[in-house]
Amino acid sequence: MSPSGLAILIGAGPNTGTGIARILSNPSHGNLAVALLARRPESLQEVVSTVRKTSPGAVLETFPTDTSKVSLEKTFQEIQNHQSFKDLKLDMAVYSIKHSSKKPFLEETREDFEDSLETYVGGAFTFAQESLKRFFADHGEKGLAEGGEKKGVSGHRLFYSTKLIRMS
Repeated sequence: MSPSGLAILIGAGPNTGTGIARILSNPSHGNLAVALLARRPESLQEVVSTVRKTSPGAVLETFPTDTSKVSLEKTFQEIQNHQSFKDLKLDMAVYSIKHSSKKPFLEETREDFEDSLETYVGGAFTFAQESLKRFFADHGEKGLAEGGEKKGVSGHRLFYSTKLIRMS
């Protein structure tokens, strides 16, 4: 069965990322083509291999990237131009990167801590912006800055659209 849409997953690692990709790509669950993003190409290939054991026909493409603004913008353009995703609209974007420090707290420097925030928080920001731009372009909606309406706020979640764009 052909995929019904596109999902973009960053943080496609061997555990959580693989499980998410398995469900999203499975024809009886998500039935989505999945663009898998992670830093290490070998990790991405492991995810594809594992998912294809249970969903041999899954449409999975890999995109090694980091979370810098330039890298994510380039990766989103590559996804847009990829033949496997031709005519598919973005239905879901998942940011599944863990933020953890490897050092004991008192050995951490402010500079290293701030670098980790740029990687994690800055990456989440750029990923969310690029995802929304693609979603609006695919579904014919406008962003808030272009006159689109904010549909509601609930706690710390902001709903951007009647098509359930939720940022948590």
